[in-house]
Amino acid sequence: MTETVEVDLVRVYAGSDDDAGTGLALVIASERTAGHEEQIAAALETRATVFVDDLVDGTGVVRVITDATKEQPDVAHDPVLAERAVAATVWWFASLSSPVRSVVIEGHAVPADAVHDRVEFHRSLKLHAAA
Repeated sequence: MTETVEVDLVRVYAGSDDDAGTGLALVIASERTAGHEEQIAAALETRATVFVDDLVDGTGVVRVITDATKEQPDVAHDPVLAERAVAATVWWFASLSSPVRSVVIEGHAVPADAVHDRVEFHRSLKLHAAA
């Protein structure tokens, strides 16, 4: 039996002309992804995979798994990646007609209106993994 995980791939830009952008994957965390986050992130081969754990009262809660398949221990470790993960999450919820007021990443709440990075949708895909 195989499980299917839906993924949206985006590229996040800080706005400067020389910024090549950061490729990120966005995944809704679920029973299908629980315990498999590192394998999913490794299979996607993006800079990082953002697992959206929850949306409560306009606040999205996310976890970031880097391309090195290690969950970010602290947003201070890579503030640029954290900012881009928040930007992608804000954009993603807005694209789903569920705008957020803030995003919690590693225990830090970031107001959505503090995010100014540009996000471009790349594509959606279904990742098939053995259950």
